Amino acid sequence: MLFALGLFGALLFALGFPAHAQQLVKAPKLGCYMLGAAGLGTREEAFRQGLKDLGYVEGQNIFIEWRFAAGQADQDKTIVDELVRLNVDIIVTDGNRSTSAAKNATRTIPIVMAVSGDPLGAGLVKTLARPGGNITGLTLLSPELSGKRLEILKETMPKISHVAVLFNPSNPGATLYLNEVQVAAKSLGLQLQTLKASSPTELASALDLGRPLRFWHMLIESNTYRPMFKYWSPMSVGSWALLVFGIFVFLAFLEALVEDDRLAWPAGRKFRPPGMLGGVIAVIGGLFGFYVAGYTGVLLAVTNRPIWSDTPLLGMLFVVSAASISYFVPMYHYQLSGAVTGRAHALITLPDAMLFSSRVQVAKFAAQNRVPAMFPESEFVNEGGLMSYGPNLPDLFRRAAVYVDKILKGAKPADLPIEQPTKFELVINLKTAKQIGLTIPQTVLYRADRVIR
Repeated sequence: MLFALGLFGALLFALGFPAHAQQLVKAPKLGCYMLGAAGLGTREEAFRQGLKDLGYVEGQNIFIEWRFAAGQADQDKTIVDELVRLNVDIIVTDGNRSTSAAKNATRTIPIVMAVSGDPLGAGLVKTLARPGGNITGLTLLSPELSGKRLEILKETMPKISHVAVLFNPSNPGATLYLNEVQVAAKSLGLQLQTLKASSPTELASALDLGRPLRFWHMLIESNTYRPMFKYWSPMSVGSWALLVFGIFVFLAFLEALVEDDRLAWPAGRKFRPPGMLGGVIAVIGGLFGFYVAGYTGVLLAVTNRPIWSDTPLLGMLFVVSAASISYFVPMYHYQLSGAVTGRAHALITLPDAMLFSSRVQVAKFAAQNRVPAMFPESEFVNEGGLMSYGPNLPDLFRRAAVYVDKILKGAKPADLPIEQPTKFELVINLKTAKQIGLTIPQTVLYRADRVIR
């Protein structure tokens, strides 16, 4: 009898154990695709903290498959397909591009946007109030902020008249942001110069004018597999003219030595152009001289660097030319005046995942070239950027955890309204301001939420 009861109990335990054990070990699994990050940062840590505040501990009752692309959007399909194969319960994204890739990969797995540009304009959702489909989350959609950033930049530097706008043309939200900037620029009396970059490679090209300029960089394209001559680029035209003018200067110098009998070279007199031809050549040489003298100012305005320190060969030719025919060469450090070419006095960057992942490079470019820059996220300022104004990204990622919690508890993404930012911050880096020689007005400093000293 006792044996039968024991056997019966064991049978009941065996039948009930699998279901009970499954309940114990089953924990939700998230797939977090961070296109704009190379690893865990303040945004991602804020998301983890948000989950923890809701009772989820990574590795215990929730698991997270992190995937990072560092701005390399060509990895989109590979990453989201992998997350789908892993059968994650929810995919968390950090922008329109990563969200669009996830949407193309699955129409059943819920997708939570920790941040997004313009999900409505990008066709990701039907409306912000009722997204429909499998996508919900948060948006950075506050296009008026772009105009506000420009206003703060103008208030910081009242005398500026030209501003460069760096943006990613492949970002669906870029057009909306750019339109807002253009409207604000018109009301503030500013002229805009657009810098387009759809990839880190294009970004390097867009910021190419900020790199130390070398004479051969203006004539030879060294980024290709084999060096190629730049025959008609804006830089090379002036450089070729300089080379031609250098020949005129050299011949004129030799002629002067021969005429003054300082060079014992009787045969040299035979090479002197006769009559009118000599006059024509002299006029051409003079025109090249004026052209090169003016082009010097252009080069200095574009590069914003002393010509004698960064372009020794170019500087040496100018010095020789000036000593030979006594024409004026403006060899000075042309800094942030823009009077010669309309060069931008400041830089503003529009929100984008690729640009965010390249924030160190962009912030470094602006600081090294003494270009005051306004950024959409404070992470740029943390990396040495001058100032930023925009939503608090860690706060958005923390709020994304709330969406995850609601969906895990049974809510449908289609019914969860997409929310906009509620916390905005102005961050200023006084170290960078000092480095570029800029004094931030007290009226602007008083409004800052955080100041890096």
